[in-house]
Amino acid sequence: MTAINADDRSPSGKETVTLLVVEDDVVDQEIVKRSFKRADLAHPLVFANNGLEALKIMRGEKPDVSLQEPYMVLLDLNMPVMDGFEMLDEMRKDEKLQDKVVFVLSTSDDDRDVKRAYASGISGYIQKGNIAEGFSAATKMLSSYGDVVIFP
Repeated sequence: MTAINADDRSPSGKETVTLLVVEDDVVDQEIVKRSFKRADLAHPLVFANNGLEALKIMRGEKPDVSLQEPYMVLLDLNMPVMDGFEMLDEMRKDEKLQDKVVFVLSTSDDDRDVKRAYASGISGYIQKGNIAEGFSAATKMLSSYGDVVIFP
């Protein structure tokens, strides 16, 4: 788990949105870091290796990790300890977390996974496919979303 800090404001003058990346694959974590850096995007990135660790970060139970508001979550579904669906279930039961913006980033293109994720209140479902090649567009979309949307 690492954090990459950035300025407090986006180019539009709005407060910069932090991205909590919940991903157990260190290669995919590195691709996310590089993609944001290559696109010269100023969003702080915070990483968690599984759903349980992410919940602790969001609840302020990890004093060594600072997660600034506003933030959105980029969530892998298949992880050890607590998978993405379990984490979504916990978030939606928690009054303080239930309205957080979540995008799923998964290798699964199974229609049941997509429908289940949307039924859990996600904002979007991004298939990893070849994440190394295709994540650039997703990076720009996440940044634009964070720049224009009003967060709860």
